[in-house]
Amino acid sequence: MTPLWRRSTAQVAASPPVEILASRIDAIVRFDRRARLGEIAAPALVVVAADDMLTPRFYSEELASAIPDAKLHVLSGGGHFAPVIVPDEYNAAVGAFLASHRHR
Repeated sequence: MTPLWRRSTAQVAASPPVEILASRIDAIVRFDRRARLGEIAAPALVVVAADDMLTPRFYSEELASAIPDAKLHVLSGGGHFAPVIVPDEYNAAVGAFLASHRHR
């Protein structure tokens, strides 16, 4: 049993019941602001894990394409918990993005 497997299992076990997840999804769908994404003027980085089943990659691609000059970074793995599961890869992507905007 690897530390990554242990962490992943613990996170899934700590997930809320299906009913709560469903209510959260309903709230997300009702709060649809995609039509306003083009108004974002700040630099934006959209990060997604290739294996994220809760927020599949195509949603992140849609988000990044709708925000002017947004960057999309796809992590190799980590699912919906990528910042916890693959923190080095996640932090490297965010750090590089922030560094590229440091003097703007």
